[in-house]
Amino acid sequence: MKYNTIETARLLTSPIPLRRESGVNVPLLLKKLKNYLGINTNIELSRILDVKPNTISTWKRRNSLDYELIISICNMMDIDLNVLFAMDKDKQQATSSILAIPIEAQYQYVSGYSRQEFLDKMPKCKLPFSFSNTTTRAFQMAGISMSPTLKEGAYVLAEKITSPEEITNNMICILISKLRGIHINRVRRDAGTSSILNLLNDNPTFPGNIVMPLEEITEAWKVTGSLALNLIKAENDK
Repeated sequence: MKYNTIETARLLTSPIPLRRESGVNVPLLLKKLKNYLGINTNIELSRILDVKPNTISTWKRRNSLDYELIISICNMMDIDLNVLFAMDKDKQQATSSILAIPIEAQYQYVSGYSRQEFLDKMPKCKLPFSFSNTTTRAFQMAGISMSPTLKEGAYVLAEKITSPEEITNNMICILISKLRGIHINRVRRDAGTSSILNLLNDNPTFPGNIVMPLEEITEAWKVTGSLALNLIKAENDK
């Protein structure tokens, strides 16, 4: 069965790209994808992916890929990602298994985040690429305070911050406080003291920025990207 054009669904990502290993054989992967879709040419593939034909050629030449787009298409077409991304036995694609904290479990996470028994019960998402930081976690976004950068309900990917000095102005962070819960905000340091963080909202219509002392924070994570599970509607579809 051949597909000429489809409406593609892209995963929402933050301006900070996800870090990936370069172990994927992109030309081979694209060839396998065309076989799954029942097509033969890059032009047909570019129509399905809604990209320019020379984009496909660039991916092959640079051995790079828009992973979010490929994963989205595979989900829509019910293509097994494990099979698609599987390389030769001598060159298996690196994967990441990331602990995910859904909204309904975030209260328990804050009150007992160090209990391994609780963490073992949390869901894990497996992605067909790995991260440079071995401590990466996904937190589900509650509310619209960071819209449009981070969509409500999206899973926000973040790397563990080990020292307060790593937190810089304009960085998007996930901050855990037993007093205030989980906050996902853009951060700016207080001009008067280095021990205070100002948590800012990207959504201009969302009121109230927060001031949080560093001593109140039990965990800090640097946001590197996000995975959205639903599409953003166009203005004329609302």
